[in-house]
Amino acid sequence: MARTIFLTKNLTKAIERIKEPSHFLWDKCIGNEVIESTVEIEIHTKDAGRLRAPLVGRRDGLILVEKQEWASDKFAPPHIKLKVVNEAEEMFEQQFGRTEYDTTYSPGHAELAKELIKLKSIGYRTRIWMLAQILNTGICPLADGKAGITFNNTFAKEILSGSDLWSNASADIIGYIEEKQAEIQQTTGIVIDTLIISPDVTPYIMKNSSVLEALKQVNANTFQVDSTTQSEKRKKYKRIAYIPSLDVTIYSYRDWVKKIGDNDEGLLVPSKTIIGLQAGSFSCHFGSLALKSEPTAKKAMKHVAKEVVRSWTTDQTEDDELQYFSAPIILPDDAQGWFTSQVLV
Repeated sequence: MARTIFLTKNLTKAIERIKEPSHFLWDKCIGNEVIESTVEIEIHTKDAGRLRAPLVGRRDGLILVEKQEWASDKFAPPHIKLKVVNEAEEMFEQQFGRTEYDTTYSPGHAELAKELIKLKSIGYRTRIWMLAQILNTGICPLADGKAGITFNNTFAKEILSGSDLWSNASADIIGYIEEKQAEIQQTTGIVIDTLIISPDVTPYIMKNSSVLEALKQVNANTFQVDSTTQSEKRKKYKRIAYIPSLDVTIYSYRDWVKKIGDNDEGLLVPSKTIIGLQAGSFSCHFGSLALKSEPTAKKAMKHVAKEVVRSWTTDQTEDDELQYFSAPIILPDDAQGWFTSQVLV
């Protein structure tokens, strides 16, 4: 009976039922998750949403829609492939003295849950890192060694200098945010409502004359309800200000990520950095996976799922393995729908 737990379909259902941890950056940016039925995913890198067709007479010619106004490409998402030693299967086989009639929760179940949670957590953190890469560079990473997907060829982190630096108490921070907000709204229709900043920027915002003036603009019709739970407050962010005139909430955020096998930890949002975006304006798509359910299978099966887990044994290793697969790709609603700036030196 226990052996059926390790069928690919059952392991995949089990990991699907494990709740993902809440994470500020993911929860704030990702509006929806889509499981695709195809291996390759169509990505729109430009938007023709602002185009209007000119009106012509009945006998006039047709108007050519230039390709550069609307372009799409198909990409195979990068794969996350992980494995752990399947200690749980051996525990089920040993049963630790339990009888064949004893089907209650066992140490084998506990070990399997522990292994699945570990795999799911690493996969989730990898997607958060992918999101951070897009926010900071405008490029969605693909497999190591391959060029990533560039959504907008003109995207670049703006580096402020001179009197525009936010370390200058008289710098027009509100004016800068308002300018970026208007620029992106005019280009894409997206209205920036969230500003994520590295903690080293926070003191300069709270002492800035333009910010202090904007924070005075509070009346009976302008307020924010703090619905943050205690568990969320223990996360790696702080809500530090709400600018009523712009309808922008400012968050201070810091978190690190470390690649497997690497001792160096990197910041998801670099120091001296701000990121402006509309909450929920990104989506995560999961490509389908073609995998064999067991080593002796002749053909790979198509799995339309967010994550797939299989039990695997080969002649190359004495250990049974739990193998984890996922093919995520993160897409912005619009290639020009956010900005990143370095505001300190």
